[in-house]
Amino acid sequence: GYCYGGFLIEATEDIEGVTTISTWFQNNTEIETFDELERFTGVTSLSDYAFSGCTNLQKVAIKNIASFGHSVFRQCSSLVQDIYAPNLTSMGILCFLNSGITSFVAPLLKAIPGYSASESTFMKCTNLVKVETPILESIGNYVFSGCASLSDFSLPESLTTLGNGALYNCTALSYD
Repeated sequence: GYCYGGFLIEATEDIEGVTTISTWFQNNTEIETFDELERFTGVTSLSDYAFSGCTNLQKVAIKNIASFGHSVFRQCSSLVQDIYAPNLTSMGILCFLNSGITSFVAPLLKAIPGYSASESTFMKCTNLVKVETPILESIGNYVFSGCASLSDFSLPESLTTLGNGALYNCTALSYD
């Protein structure tokens, strides 16, 4: 069997039945990689705070995930990887606040929620260079605030809402 977050999963059938990862791993500073989502083929959702505070998490596989709750990778400062989320259609606030991600590609995502001038979805992701969301319709308040390395991002034609301070202190962006 497999043990995840203190829960023993006895058989492959049990793994296939898991659809959501909740807070089993929150604030676990020992996790460095989490490729187990490759085994959990039925998982389509990461609940609020799923990996929040996992400060040593460096790599996670998320290709099947359609929904991120809020604060999923918040404070994952060692998560220095490209995030490719081909099935992601919704995400909660503060998902990547202060994380180390370098790029974010989500071809099906239509909205990135904002929050406040002190906390927001990608706020202070200082390693974030690229964002690719071709059908995005809405960017909330302060979403990319403080993403000083963000240089590869174009506002899609589908965008109808750009929140206050959404690109505040994105000093590497050029505006054409």
